[in-house]
Amino acid sequence: MTQVIVLNGGSSSGKSGIVRCLQAVLPDPWLALGVDTFVDAMPLSLRTSSEGIEFAPDGAVGVGPEFRSL
Repeated sequence: MTQVIVLNGGSSSGKSGIVRCLQAVLPDPWLALGVDTFVDAMPLSLRTSSEGIEFAPDGAVGVGPEFRSL
């Protein structure tokens, strides 16, 4: 089973500090990745399709089945 913890917040809101604390107290190792790193690692075809991830002009984000399988 894949587990993901998503921290959402503005710049300098403490997300990185929370990640470091979680990594210190959780029993298993966890990776910390910024969403920009993850999106940049995706093939271009998945960055612009309903199968991958779509960014709407109003800021909404939609994810499709290929994104979910990653």
